[in-house]
Amino acid sequence: MMAQEGDEEVFELSPFTVSSTESSGYEVLDTLAGSRLRADVEDIGASITLVSKDVMDDLGISDFNELADYLPSSEMVTTQENENGGNEVFRGGSTGITIRGIKSEALARNYFTAPIGEFMPSMDGYNSSRVTLSAGANSILFGSASPAGIINTQTQVANLGKDSAKFRHRADDYGSQRFEFAVNRILLEDKLAIRVNLLNEEREFFRDTQWRDQERIYGAVTWKPFEKTTISANLEYGDSEANTATPTISVDRMGAWRDAGMPTVAWDGSNPGSNEGIVQATGGNQLRIAFGSNDPSVNRAQNWRRYAISDRYQVGSPARNASLDFDFMDHTQSMGNHRLNDRKFWIGDLSLEQKLSDNLYMQFAMFRQSHEKDIYWSGGTHMFADATSVLPDGSPNPNEGSFFFGGGTAERREFLYENENYRWTTTYELDLREKGEWLGTHQFSLMAQHNIGRRFTNRNRLYNTDTERFHPVATNGQNRIMTVFYVDPVGGDRARQNGESLDPRDWASDFSALEGVTAEYLNFTSGINTETKQNVYMAAGQSHFFNKRLVTTLGYRIDTSDVDDVAGSAWVKNADGTRVDFDDPSLVRTRNEAVSDIEEGTYSVGAVYHLLRDRGLLDSFSLSFNQSTNFQPSASDPNLQGRPLPFATGETKDVGIKASMFNGKLNGSLSWFEGGQLNNRTGAGQVLTRAREIWNGLIEEEVGSIADQEMFTDNLNELEGTVADTRDISVEGLEMRWTYSPNSNWRMIFFGSRNEAIQDNINPSANQYFAEHFDSAFASAYGDVPLNESGRTVDDAIEQMQRDLDLKKAEEGRAQQSQREWAFSYLTNYRFTEGALKGFSIGGNIKWKDKAAIGYASDEEGKVDISKPFYGEELLTTGMHFSYGRKIRDGKVDWKIQLNIQNLLDDDDYVGVRATESVDIPDTGEIYAWRIQEPRSFSLTNTFSF
Repeated sequence: MMAQEGDEEVFELSPFTVSSTESSGYEVLDTLAGSRLRADVEDIGASITLVSKDVMDDLGISDFNELADYLPSSEMVTTQENENGGNEVFRGGSTGITIRGIKSEALARNYFTAPIGEFMPSMDGYNSSRVTLSAGANSILFGSASPAGIINTQTQVANLGKDSAKFRHRADDYGSQRFEFAVNRILLEDKLAIRVNLLNEEREFFRDTQWRDQERIYGAVTWKPFEKTTISANLEYGDSEANTATPTISVDRMGAWRDAGMPTVAWDGSNPGSNEGIVQATGGNQLRIAFGSNDPSVNRAQNWRRYAISDRYQVGSPARNASLDFDFMDHTQSMGNHRLNDRKFWIGDLSLEQKLSDNLYMQFAMFRQSHEKDIYWSGGTHMFADATSVLPDGSPNPNEGSFFFGGGTAERREFLYENENYRWTTTYELDLREKGEWLGTHQFSLMAQHNIGRRFTNRNRLYNTDTERFHPVATNGQNRIMTVFYVDPVGGDRARQNGESLDPRDWASDFSALEGVTAEYLNFTSGINTETKQNVYMAAGQSHFFNKRLVTTLGYRIDTSDVDDVAGSAWVKNADGTRVDFDDPSLVRTRNEAVSDIEEGTYSVGAVYHLLRDRGLLDSFSLSFNQSTNFQPSASDPNLQGRPLPFATGETKDVGIKASMFNGKLNGSLSWFEGGQLNNRTGAGQVLTRAREIWNGLIEEEVGSIADQEMFTDNLNELEGTVADTRDISVEGLEMRWTYSPNSNWRMIFFGSRNEAIQDNINPSANQYFAEHFDSAFASAYGDVPLNESGRTVDDAIEQMQRDLDLKKAEEGRAQQSQREWAFSYLTNYRFTEGALKGFSIGGNIKWKDKAAIGYASDEEGKVDISKPFYGEELLTTGMHFSYGRKIRDGKVDWKIQLNIQNLLDDDDYVGVRATESVDIPDTGEIYAWRIQEPRSFSLTNTFSF
């Protein structure tokens, strides 16, 4: 295969290589996503969406999570909004997206991926040449991965054909600054070239608490020591910090307090819950440290056991978990939702390509990375009022009647991901046309691959280890340090006005300066120390029959997986309650038989039949088909029975059409798909949370010697990893992608999709656990036992579990809540090349998403009735961009300036994300939780190419 650089030099592409010069505007003509070998996009039956660099540049974005929101069947994951009724922990900075209704954290870089999700650091546009979304299962690409699909980014290579350099600066109206620099240099003509890309970004967002800083450096080299030998390598280092605000408006925890006249009380030794509208902050000793106090001279550290706070509406009220009123405060100033990510990584790959003969090629490739991240969080998204008039020491409370976010434990989770990948591929090209034109040409490949992935985690909480602490064991719950963020609804954040650091990395030292506090982050529970080894053996082939009328793609793959990890008993608990860190030399990994000796075969079968060619305005019309399977090995994370989650399996079938018209100016595809996944991982829901509450409560109340206490102490409390559950998901829908360039100046691209993801067999482990442990006999024996000083009982917790299980049961056979069935996006750009407007360009984009079910009515028994959904609003987002470009410095430099306007219509109305049935009007929904939309924003980009 030959490719051309400019008008002069012609060079040969290996079957392992695609060239960025094959991209024309928004249209990308070749890909590795079909068979891992270079192929024309029109010959691929699998569902793939290729995004050129020009698309990202015209949108003015470099973040792949933002890009995913424009692509068919994909959407950014917002766990606070979508998972388990909004009760999942919000993980700011996650790389997760949903593809075809199934959550996926699968990212690939140059078609290398990792055994476990979130291994990969987030990718950025500064060093990327194209993005490929492979939707659904694809055995040839990734037999061991999520059947949702995967997003691959292809990094820029050192170019042997041309020297180049580029500098880019982007700023926006939030105060962001982004600098990119790239240089490519040929050191030996046709032999050796190097490339260096640099990035420095300080990004601000419309929410005051949200920001991201990152520095990255990327280097690449291409070396052809011999005519038929090519060695290429790249290496990237990144250091990023980010704080991501939760997307929803804070929950109002003051309804009953307001109705009671907003009272405050002096502590008199009685339970303030006896006062209308007031509850006790906590039933035990609890150190909370205040930010933004009205009087910073008063000790910020107080024991909140003797504190009264506002009460919310009672159980059964639709407003019990309602968001704050829109006009209560500026919700972009919400301070209590810290989700800080601190990441460092290096990542790179090396390949050796050898042409052994005219039709035989070999490639050896190696990929390695190390990804270290710390995630901090504290506080909460619930708004309370301080109803205490007198502090525990008898002095006046300077914050009486003030509003605050908080009640969360300051926590740090440490993660380290390491990955090694070694791959050998051989490809052979066979031409049988001399024996019969219909026999065509064929390309076969064999691949063997070995992956090693290591995952390490520690979980630390901020404890008070001072000699005056509440409990002698350092990691006892009474010694946890919690945070409180006082805010002024009018004046905003008071913490920074007081000069107090909101960075949780500073808190250990800052808090230790307070009276009676010595703050330390301590590892309080068993961590994770796991090594996963995978072997892959694959055979694939693409054949062109009948003068390239019929193109088939076949592949079969065998994946094996073995896991070594550290058993729970090895994480020794010290006398002070702490555990050793994941890198302690005393920890020795042993084989985990439950998730080892896994061997699974998967396949891909695809075909494209070019039915019509060169029929007037119709260049080609083709029929396409693809069917593929894959599987996803389980991590060693357990279900509620303490057993590893079963590995997930998936299957996808795509049937579609492809067309090209007007001499290649209009190109596109439309495909219908169906498939799904068995044993898709999901949260354990309320059963896990309330079971822990019950067992802990019974133990603290010293209720008898029940058999379950021993089980709980040794099992649920001590389970390694994150306790989870499963569900089955079936999906169906359609996807479309069309590009149109009426002339060389005008280009446009359109994406569309319809998705319906149906759940079944939800939370089997939780249902089994509930049935085994919380039957009527248990409720009769222990139902009246109080779980805290506010009067909550075991019966209350059991009832909450039952409601959650009933909801999940009702959801079976129905589309997932918050799923938007239809979505469309459109992007266009027109460049003026003559006349008074020569050098100017104008373009725009539209993104529309269908309404989503955000709640359900109840039936006569009070159970959720999924057949009566409450829908939220459709979402429409628009944008425009304007640019001007010309040559400067005697034609040596191409300069371009571009203005991007996001949310052109400034639609910043709040979006309803959860609803409940109206008390007054049956079968009518009332929205009680809302998400903030970003208002209109502007960014300005200057690019200098030379």
